[in-house]
Amino acid sequence: DAHALGEAVEAARAQGSGPSSEDNPGGDGAGARSTSGFGSAAQKLRARAAAVTKSSRIKPPSGQEREWKAMLWSRVEALEASIRTWSLRVWNLQRVLSKKRDPVSHVCFAELVYSAPGRRRAGPSSAREQGGPQVETVFEGFWHRMTGALHGEIEKAARAYPFVRSVLGVQDYPKLRALFRTLPARLAQRTAGKSVAGIGNTNEEVQAILRALQPLLEVFLAQSHHRLKETVEVMFPRKDGESGFKAKQSALPTRSDLSTFAKTVSQELAAARGDPDLGTVIARGAGNAISLFANKAQEIVETGEGAAGFSAHRGHDANGRGTGQGTNKASKSNAASSAAPDGNTQTPVQAHNVAVLSLALRLLGYVREMPEKTTSSNAERRDTVVRNKAVALRDAEERLLAVAQAILGDYLAAAARYLASEIARIHLENFNHTSDHPGQDGMADSSPFMSAFSAAVQSVRVHHLNSLPKGDPTVVACCDQLQARVLSLFARHVVLVRPVNALGRMRLANELAQFELSVEPLALSENTKLARLGGPYTELRALRQLLFVEAPSDADQATSVEALASQIRGLGHSLRASTIWLSVFADAPPELRSPYDFVSVPRGSSPEQAYCDQVDAVEQSLSSETVQRGSPSGLAAGPGDGLAYLQVGTKLAESPVVKTHVLGQVSAALDKYMQLLSGASQGAGAYCLQYHLLRALEDL
Repeated sequence: DAHALGEAVEAARAQGSGPSSEDNPGGDGAGARSTSGFGSAAQKLRARAAAVTKSSRIKPPSGQEREWKAMLWSRVEALEASIRTWSLRVWNLQRVLSKKRDPVSHVCFAELVYSAPGRRRAGPSSAREQGGPQVETVFEGFWHRMTGALHGEIEKAARAYPFVRSVLGVQDYPKLRALFRTLPARLAQRTAGKSVAGIGNTNEEVQAILRALQPLLEVFLAQSHHRLKETVEVMFPRKDGESGFKAKQSALPTRSDLSTFAKTVSQELAAARGDPDLGTVIARGAGNAISLFANKAQEIVETGEGAAGFSAHRGHDANGRGTGQGTNKASKSNAASSAAPDGNTQTPVQAHNVAVLSLALRLLGYVREMPEKTTSSNAERRDTVVRNKAVALRDAEERLLAVAQAILGDYLAAAARYLASEIARIHLENFNHTSDHPGQDGMADSSPFMSAFSAAVQSVRVHHLNSLPKGDPTVVACCDQLQARVLSLFARHVVLVRPVNALGRMRLANELAQFELSVEPLALSENTKLARLGGPYTELRALRQLLFVEAPSDADQATSVEALASQIRGLGHSLRASTIWLSVFADAPPELRSPYDFVSVPRGSSPEQAYCDQVDAVEQSLSSETVQRGSPSGLAAGPGDGLAYLQVGTKLAESPVVKTHVLGQVSAALDKYMQLLSGASQGAGAYCLQYHLLRALEDL
């Protein structure tokens, strides 16, 4: 009887050995028993309500909790032994029925029982799959009714007696579950090897006995969820009178808070022991708490002013054109004077966001280790338990990773935009000079552009990348993505440089070599070789060959186009199609306007930078539907869009949409020029090498 403990306490109270009568102001035990004589239904209902009220006040006196708990567990173990005994008796009866026959009709008694009208249909089991009876066996009928009755008694006891609910539903539920979960296995061991099928060897029997404990499981899970949720709520306090960034700073948990939360989650997961099903449901609750942590961490991330915190240089005139496009030495001197980065130390907002990132990644590391560490090495079905926990925690892991990637992506995207503005300074340089003294024009020495860019990279590394969690694979991968993005940006700007003569091509080749050294500090991985980046590095190396593609000097127009197209096609697998198409303008006549001359230029930008941003926005719109049309760069700048920005332009195989966009702009610029040529020559002798070369390469 699940109410045995309550009855024992009532008896103890009547004898004066239990809690004092002050705990029962409604009357003594005799008064409660007198309700059995009430004649009316209303009196019986009042008596039942009084009994429930009295039972809810039954609790161990101070200092006797251990004795009461031991008494409860002795009765639970007696209950389990009783179920086991009666199960074996019923099985014995079933075995006798299957062997004995009616002396008159010679019909097996088991067949008479199974053919009786109203027999319950049996569920799937291995015995019936092998041709056994299609109706419920004697033992199955007993097991079905017994577990149903046990469920009802446990539900009443848990509702009526808080002490029972506290011990069996909160403190010791895993122990109780383990006791009853192994009961069918003990029955199977006792009945194995007999002349009739044994019992306790089907999953149905195990699940039936566990369903009987469902009321206590619900109590256990509710308390587990409450403990985990409360721990998370305490980690993110809210102080009255604070708002904005200051409130987010106050709500930032400490590493000690995080360790406490991780320890709490581990303790909950460890309670499952060798039970895969219990491990799964506990891990789901733990996953909900971890997701709650991720949501609260995302709430305190600051995305307002100071989150970018990078000072871009402005080296353009009022029309947005680089002031060093010609041969004016004074403009170059001005560019060199502003080479050092200005004000790029980490802002308080960035430091706060990096702290949130560190907590998210640290917890992510804990969560990934929990399935293994919270399962004993000698636990039954250990592999299944570990796997079930890992699957149940997978959504929480992904949520944590998404928050970390959003923080890191936005942070590094701001760094990429800053470095993009530095790369755009290459258009301030003159690559059309005719000097034979390389020392004067920067051929051998570092150019003002490269000096400024190298200093900017060092600033990003020292003030920003060094503050990120060391050795974390997510951080390393995102920094690699930043480095790949910078390489793709530089390749795009190199092919937009014009005009470029033979000496300028040599200077560009020199800049490419120095650029490879300059971007190395952006890598946080042990392997700093750029070759690990794949496509962007392949394109950077192929650019050197593209710079020196030439047609035979004695070839006619058609042969020149064919020779150039053949050489360029040989590099097609190493270059983006848009890179090849844009490169045809490098040595074009000044009257042939570049595609960037037809874009609107935001204030403080340059035509080349605006054009690159426009092409990138087209590609990013394919993977992100949240493109901010009003942002200065025209690229997605909302929270969480940074990772998508870092991936733009880093694949050699461009999407058809991007290729169509670039080819359309290049073709439009060349068509306009051909119209001018045709008008000037009245249709006779109009020829443009770039136009015919593009037509030969437009199918890339």
